[in-house]
Amino acid sequence: MVSAQLVISTSQGSNSAWVEDMVVSEQYRAQGLGRQLLDAALQWAKDKGATRAQLLVDLDNEPAIGYYEHLGWKTSRMGVRRLLLE
Repeated sequence: MVSAQLVISTSQGSNSAWVEDMVVSEQYRAQGLGRQLLDAALQWAKDKGATRAQLLVDLDNEPAIGYYEHLGWKTSRMGVRRLLLE
């Protein structure tokens, strides 16, 4: 499963896609399903006018980091901050 949302990128002046989650059950990995799901989400975003996509990856998740690097995703110099709203 892949989930993505569109946000407005002020630096791009257009829509941008945030890939929020990508999960493939272990039994289905290494079959190309993740790439197909991600490609479909990115095509959806492109069809909606997105000119950029970004995602977050846990810095401890080396397999995911390697996977995204393999697909051509580049590391950003942007830092992530969060605030829990309780």
